[in-house]
Amino acid sequence: MIERWGKAQPGREAWHRLEFHCLDVAAVLAEAFEAAPDLLTNLAALLGLEPETARRLLLTVLAVHDVGKVAGAFQHLRPDVAEALGVSARGLKPYDRRGAGHDLMGFVLLRHLWRGGMAGLDPATRPERRQFNQVAPVLAAATGHHGVQPETTAPVLSDFTNWISPADIDAAAALVTAMAGVFQWSGPLPEEGLSKRASYVLNGLFTVCDWLGSTDAFAYRADPMEPADYFETIARPTAKRLLRNLGLAKLSRADVAPAAPFADLFAHLGPSLSPTPLQEACDRLFRPETLPEGPLLVILEDAPGAGKTEAGDLVIHRLMAGGKASGFYCGLPTTATADGAYGRKRPVVERMFETIPSFVLAHGRRHLNDGFRPVATRAAVEAGEGDAQAWFVHGGKRALLSAAGVGTVDQALLGALRTRHGPVRLWGLWRKALLVDEVHAYDDYMLGALKSLLHHQAARGESVILMSATLPSRIRAALVEAFGTGAGWPDVTARTEALDRRGFPLLGLHHGGASAEHALPLRRPGRAVRVEPVHDITEAVTQVTDWAEAGRCVVWFRNTVDDAMEAHARVGTLLHAAGLPEPILFHARFLPEDRAAIEGRVLRHFGKESGPEDRRGRVLIATQVAEQSLDLDADEFLSDLAPADAVLQRLGRRRRHVRDAGGARLTVAAEDARPDSPALLLMPPLSAAEGEARAGSGERSPWYGRLFPRAAGIYPDDARLWRGALHLTRPDTIPDRVAEGPWLVPEVDARPLLESVYAETDTLLAQVPDALHARHTATEGDHTAKRQMAGRNTLAFRDGLLKDWTEGALLAVSPDEDRLPTRLSDSYPVALAWRDGSGAGAPVLAAGAEAALDLSCISLPWRLDPAPEDAAAVEAMAATLPEPTRRRLRFVPVIVLSPDGSGGWTGTAAREGRAVTVRYDPARGLRVEARGR
Repeated sequence: MIERWGKAQPGREAWHRLEFHCLDVAAVLAEAFEAAPDLLTNLAALLGLEPETARRLLLTVLAVHDVGKVAGAFQHLRPDVAEALGVSARGLKPYDRRGAGHDLMGFVLLRHLWRGGMAGLDPATRPERRQFNQVAPVLAAATGHHGVQPETTAPVLSDFTNWISPADIDAAAALVTAMAGVFQWSGPLPEEGLSKRASYVLNGLFTVCDWLGSTDAFAYRADPMEPADYFETIARPTAKRLLRNLGLAKLSRADVAPAAPFADLFAHLGPSLSPTPLQEACDRLFRPETLPEGPLLVILEDAPGAGKTEAGDLVIHRLMAGGKASGFYCGLPTTATADGAYGRKRPVVERMFETIPSFVLAHGRRHLNDGFRPVATRAAVEAGEGDAQAWFVHGGKRALLSAAGVGTVDQALLGALRTRHGPVRLWGLWRKALLVDEVHAYDDYMLGALKSLLHHQAARGESVILMSATLPSRIRAALVEAFGTGAGWPDVTARTEALDRRGFPLLGLHHGGASAEHALPLRRPGRAVRVEPVHDITEAVTQVTDWAEAGRCVVWFRNTVDDAMEAHARVGTLLHAAGLPEPILFHARFLPEDRAAIEGRVLRHFGKESGPEDRRGRVLIATQVAEQSLDLDADEFLSDLAPADAVLQRLGRRRRHVRDAGGARLTVAAEDARPDSPALLLMPPLSAAEGEARAGSGERSPWYGRLFPRAAGIYPDDARLWRGALHLTRPDTIPDRVAEGPWLVPEVDARPLLESVYAETDTLLAQVPDALHARHTATEGDHTAKRQMAGRNTLAFRDGLLKDWTEGALLAVSPDEDRLPTRLSDSYPVALAWRDGSGAGAPVLAAGAEAALDLSCISLPWRLDPAPEDAAAVEAMAATLPEPTRRRLRFVPVIVLSPDGSGGWTGTAAREGRAVTVRYDPARGLRVEARGR
């Protein structure tokens, strides 16, 4: 026996022998192999080994994952147990988790033992010292199970004599020999390149096995027992029961249903449902029996309302039915869009699988979604144990392990970042179809992380589906290149150069054999719209009011929250005087419960099913939160000038469905009957850009900022804004235009319009006034910096996780660092609390509840600091909260507000050192004003 403990908790007498814990963890994987033979087959193929050889190697390696715990310094974290076992700490320093953690020491010990000949192994089959490089990535994947890989330049074992003794080294050798004996492993080894390729997902798999093997399901045992006997009689039966009760018998893989016809898969949408051209093409092209070999990259581009969601679901289903995936994850740009998608996909998921799998919502605020509640598996219910989805939900790292999931794209992108436990997410995506929606919404930094993730997925043989209203061809080419490079296509450059730069709608199917892009007919004939400029805010307010007085249903998209509030106040005054309902204000600075209520009102008055009384004279003033994923249908439309792709997305909320002449009722007619009227674009005059250059190449041009001083910081590229405004209001200026006439046809004009707006710098600057050049150049510099930062923060997925972890990084990842950012936008959370008559503070919502902080938080683009005199109230509030929430409060400023007598709250805070007044009410959201107003 190896006289070392492996698990022991402070204040708990019981302890667990090290070899038993190692066997517990290995038993989890062994039982997963038994329950899911394809798991072993796929891992063996990844390593280039026969399945039985791979099984023995992986179980042995996993069984020595904690070999570093033999160190005397570690053992004396529980000196009572260490002394009982006779482990000496004489001359050793206290355990140093950062400098000499058991994960790093484990890797160094294994390297030392391997190069020393691995005492105890049959000399005839003993691996040679030079073969260490072949297995090093796999060993590092096991010892790095705490989320941080050992450094590639790890010191030699002699450098650890402050924490480890010769007796400890002998114990390590004994443990390795014992584990190799249990699993009868003695070689051969995978090729070095294959070992590196597999290391990313293996680290995630090994980590999950360690988490499960460390649960209370495995009772502590201190009494000696032969390792092989313990493994067979105790560890394996326990692991089998644990995996069954958690619904993890196949490590989250579920039984996939056979391919279903389109009408059956979406039967819940009604018997009259007929597929759109995009959906018909997916139904025709994605048949399980005709799917190409190897990983597929599918790109779906179509107009808003064309059924991309159902088309993506259909592709996922056919990929799974064809054996190219055993689950899926859908990533969306925001928590709000993820919440909506989660609810819509539930009925589809039930038809995709033979038995309902764990279906998880994955984002940081999922516990606030009333539609998501963890549900126990049938086996768990029958056994009176476990809560399957609760296991997936505990910690964001586990969410992607579920067989089916919907969430923010950030949850997947974290796997590509050099962040702690990122490979757990990569393991969660293994053998799954990854769908990424709204790809056009991502900036350069996020696109950099996405390209890295696509490279990894393709290299591991996984398929990816990308969806967008319209992608500029240079972005589409970059994504195809990233995927093709990962898949090893020899002709990637030729393919990207041959991509269709004019077709729309477009279904792209890229695989090892070829790239094919299918131009599709429109869902319905392109609807021409006059986009007319408005140059004055007063004129815009008047036009919105006139439309409402005529009984029309109106939406006005504004670019900032403060601009939206200002418009809401001005329009509201005029509507009140006319006896019309108050406009609805919809933006991101509402408390979660209030935002959900407002979104419900928006859908009631502007959604597809809204009726005459719901719509008449209604006005919605919204920011970017209403741009995507909400099925809105306004009669009349006004938007602040924004990037052209955003304006096109917003136009998708104008006359989205076919209605009668009054816009009140849906009809089955071929064309919308609402009378012609212009869509208005609030923008500076195009001619105002002439001759407005300022000194200093980085100084903001006044062209856009003069009309939109607040939005100029959000949309800084005046050149692309000017070019977009020109094409939107004068479509005849769009190069290579297919549509004819002076009106914009968004479904047809989108592709050539965006190709022109997002042309390379030299081409763009030749087509815009000189006054706009400097700001564009400065903006491009910022984009370059974002791309470079993405390159520093993401894994390269070329040389294996062990090398990739540190050699490409400028900053090391510490054991305490949970994540790098998935997006670079400035966002500062603030929690709101209210003061009652006694002077005590309490969260605005759900005082004392675990979700209190999340329910009380709003994100702002700048930081607010609490008033010093409110410290006592905040301390009293914190006392009502659970300990984990109190810890989080250290990083979230709390602003204490008092009732203002009109249903809202008012308080004080500081912004950039200056005192401000903070106001909140459920209808307008959070406002910050200079003191004295």
